[in-house]
Amino acid sequence: MTALLQAQPSAAPFACAPSRTPQSLWRTEQRIDPVFDGLFTVSSTAAWDSRATLARKRARGLVGRVPAMLTRDPGTVDLRTQSMWWGRRLDVLGALMQWCTMTTEQLAACTCIPIAGVRRALSELFALDLVECGLTVHPMLSSRMLLDRAALWRPGRDRKALRRLGGMLTSAERVSLTGGRDIDVVHQYDRHNVLTAELALRLAEFAPVSTVLGDSCSNVRLLTALDGRGVPANREHMQADMTVVRPDGLRIAVEMTVNYSESFRRKARNWAALLSQHPTSESGLVVLFVVGRRLNTTGHSLAGLERGVRKAVRDATLEFRGPEHDPVRARMAVARWDDFFPGAGAVDLDRLTSLTAVRPTGNPALGDDAWWEEAGLLEPASVPFAPSDPFAPLAVIENARALRSTPRWLRDGRRPAFADQLLREGGFSAGVPRLAATLDGRARQDDREGAAGVAADPDRLLL
Repeated sequence: MTALLQAQPSAAPFACAPSRTPQSLWRTEQRIDPVFDGLFTVSSTAAWDSRATLARKRARGLVGRVPAMLTRDPGTVDLRTQSMWWGRRLDVLGALMQWCTMTTEQLAACTCIPIAGVRRALSELFALDLVECGLTVHPMLSSRMLLDRAALWRPGRDRKALRRLGGMLTSAERVSLTGGRDIDVVHQYDRHNVLTAELALRLAEFAPVSTVLGDSCSNVRLLTALDGRGVPANREHMQADMTVVRPDGLRIAVEMTVNYSESFRRKARNWAALLSQHPTSESGLVVLFVVGRRLNTTGHSLAGLERGVRKAVRDATLEFRGPEHDPVRARMAVARWDDFFPGAGAVDLDRLTSLTAVRPTGNPALGDDAWWEEAGLLEPASVPFAPSDPFAPLAVIENARALRSTPRWLRDGRRPAFADQLLREGGFSAGVPRLAATLDGRARQDDREGAAGVAADPDRLLL
């Protein structure tokens, strides 16, 4: 066991780690830790309620006092699309549509909306049947504490409510919510989703990443779109749990796992087969399997889980080797949650900021452990990426700034000119220049003139 596991990481408190969002009240050091604070001590799932199911339980006397934020009358919700609350509701809903399940604190951290604003937005979305609320069983936390900080939220499944929302969205708003895909709701495992969202937020806060993408934007058709080879029909359904994008555009597809089974072996095999068909220079894709952590996991069971994950990855890379100059074994890696976060409130900055993992690139003749070598996936020296078109891989970084699910501090910078793109697709020239008189009385074509200043596109048409 000792030989299998990496050396014990060096830990530092989150408070001592340089943060990219130091002013946030809900940065990592302030949030409930879903692993070490025992959010899922009893079960990996929460007890969920929609507005309709909660109303039925109340009518039958099955619940006691219900918090006020879950009893809002839908008729009192301000549906004006020009109000500040419209944008905040979309920010919260957009985060949930990409990350599937998040805590109240995670939503506040991702959107950078004050916690009171997040609670109001959630209360209104709950009243409109657009989100559901879930609580985990935690013997040491009060129900008020759970609701205020650790309540889980996910998109609602009311098709009528989703259609009503879709009819109110502009094209730009729809893209910002779903990345341009149809509005759909996919629920997975609660603990799995929360751990994935937490890892994404921590990488966005501490690591030199350009963006992080949720599972709905981590479909293999999107991840391998650069090389234009397409994806076999039997693998079109594949998608990673999340994607980390390096500043040079390299995509690191992340799969979170807390169990080892035959389905995981198939997943590893499918990724290896896919990578063997898409060279790194064209697709810019590597895969990282993160062995998650449960509070009640013993060292022995964690070692057994990691051993199984490593074996599945190694076997897959032996079956699908890829070209010798770009082997699949150099593009599939394994790491543990504990490698990055070895204890409560602690982080190994060296490993996290480089996203250090092990790959089966060693010399097996020296023994089983010699299969595995460490590499920093965020370091170009360890994982080089030399695309044939150096600018094409960077498009995902600019486009991701338009997604409401992208952590707010990663959304600054240039975004796609969506309104101009729609005009071009409709056969019109981008922009509508107006004649504006200059001081010498001559007209100039490159200015736009409005009633109160320079004319601009309406906010709801912008990403």
